[in-house]
Amino acid sequence: ADALIGRLGRLAVDTLRVVSVSLLGKVLWSTEQALRTTKPQDVCGQIAELTVTAQAELVSRGTQLSGVGIGLPGAFDETTGVLRFAPNLGWRNVDFLPMITKALAHAGYDVAAFDNGLLKIELVREVPEAMKPRRIPIGDTPSAKVQQIEARAA
Repeated sequence: ADALIGRLGRLAVDTLRVVSVSLLGKVLWSTEQALRTTKPQDVCGQIAELTVTAQAELVSRGTQLSGVGIGLPGAFDETTGVLRFAPNLGWRNVDFLPMITKALAHAGYDVAAFDNGLLKIELVREVPEAMKPRRIPIGDTPSAKVQQIEARAA
């Protein structure tokens, strides 16, 4: 299965769009959802919910989500994590980083750090039973059940 970058792509005036793409740029899954509200903390909660949905969809297809990107509509200060101005949402000086960190943590993700404009998230990975490694015994078969098929002289 391809490793993926899930992109929580476009936060618009009334819509949140989620697109999961392969590392080669192929769209594997997408959905769009109306914003329930434009309150920043509620939008962060909705982003976290859609992240969980996207990951579950990809896991059900045998694909691993390897990262998440969040596109914000406005001037974002990468050094502080503050969304300075998003006029279409009515946001000004929204301290986005703590809000999205809290929402993602509530959804079961560990948010490690914010570094050079990137929010590092440790994704919760639920591996389906069929994809888990299995132990195959080698050499544990009792000799009474072993049958020699052919023999060659050395």
